[in-house]
Amino acid sequence: MFMNSNMNIENTLAALATSPTEKHRFHLFGKTLSAQIAIPYHNQKVTEYYRQACGANYPSISALADKEIEFAHFGLILAFEEQTVIPVCDEERHLEENLRQAVQQFGPVFIRNGIVDNLGEDFLQKNMFPGLSFHVDRGSHMENQISLFTRDPRDPDQAKPRLTSTLFMSRRATCYQAALEGKDVEDFQRCSNVFLFDDNSVEGKLGEVVLEQSWRAAEGVGEIGIIDNKAVFHASYHRGERGYAIGTRYLF
Repeated sequence: MFMNSNMNIENTLAALATSPTEKHRFHLFGKTLSAQIAIPYHNQKVTEYYRQACGANYPSISALADKEIEFAHFGLILAFEEQTVIPVCDEERHLEENLRQAVQQFGPVFIRNGIVDNLGEDFLQKNMFPGLSFHVDRGSHMENQISLFTRDPRDPDQAKPRLTSTLFMSRRATCYQAALEGKDVEDFQRCSNVFLFDDNSVEGKLGEVVLEQSWRAAEGVGEIGIIDNKAVFHASYHRGERGYAIGTRYLF
């Protein structure tokens, strides 16, 4: 069901927060798009899942995990009706303010039918990591904490759907899972890199405590992902054969 809106981004984000299972249509950057939450009631789902999974250890684990960043609703999907150049940042590489508000409220932001332009190639990387290594891209001392991921349909290597997807977890959910698997939580918090799950166990968590960005839109469709590394961990998920490396840039 669509909720039609001519509201600005602040009101649209507020409407999504109060009706997180609805899809909203509005205007941004002069174009029409839809917006919907990827995992509604994420905070509640994380609590319910790990209360059951941790059993008698839940009180001690929650005392650690509940100090970490969490989102009431996790992930925002922005789908433009036509391919749109997204002004993701200014000349000094500061994230565009509408997108920043969305990242702060919902964590990962995914843009479908979007491409970036005029950013230059001097700070473009193409990254691929071992499967299910949940990590952050930026150390806590770095100022440019925003990761910008791109699948550019103008790049021959990225025009087709990607085999490898990217998984995202809030810091709170990552901490719960690390403790559940017997990892050293203090070490995880310090190094910000931890292998979690396996190919079989992670499948049942997708769309509940783990968010998947598949990068499988049709050939020629641009896709963008944005996260704040202070709040969200991510990992590659290969499902066997690896796909191509995704484009990565870092913003302030």
